[in-house]
Amino acid sequence: MVSGTPSVTCVTAGGHKGTVLAYKLWEERGHPFGSPEVDRFAAERAVYSSLLTSGLITQSAHDSRQIAEKMYK
Repeated sequence: MVSGTPSVTCVTAGGHKGTVLAYKLWEERGHPFGSPEVDRFAAERAVYSSLLTSGLITQSAHDSRQIAEKMYK
């Protein structure tokens, strides 16, 4: 796992930063076979969190944390 909070400065239309971060997380987990959604979800949460912190977006009533809480109850 990434130590500290990942620094994400911008997100392109194609989600390039999320893709790069997901790959970095996968590498840090030792390149495991399968389950790419684990790293993609972690990257998406990090990008979302970074955008919230920066003030570029406001929290949605349907953010990923609330959705995950409903899914895994």
